[in-house]
Amino acid sequence: MADRVPYERRGSVLDLVEFGWLLSFIIAVPLAGFLIARFGWQALFPWLAILGLMAFAVLLLMLPKDTKRDIHQSGMMKLLPCHYHLSTNSCSDLARDDD
Repeated sequence: MADRVPYERRGSVLDLVEFGWLLSFIIAVPLAGFLIARFGWQALFPWLAILGLMAFAVLLLMLPKDTKRDIHQSGMMKLLPCHYHLSTNSCSDLARDDD
């Protein structure tokens, strides 16, 4: 989130994300219980697949495309080389190379 949202808007975006979690527990959990009670436990999976595909389509349309510059400047991408070098104990050497 920090790579995509300006500092001034991070609070409102975090509120929106947390509100989504809240709604999922208030609406989705009772709805899932109803579907299971009415049609059996297997009836839930087609609904989850449909909702997942719909969410994927919406995110695919709404999220901006990443450029190479965006990917390499993100916080997680900076940690990946360190992750790969942990087995050789050269992560501290890698950090010195960046300086």
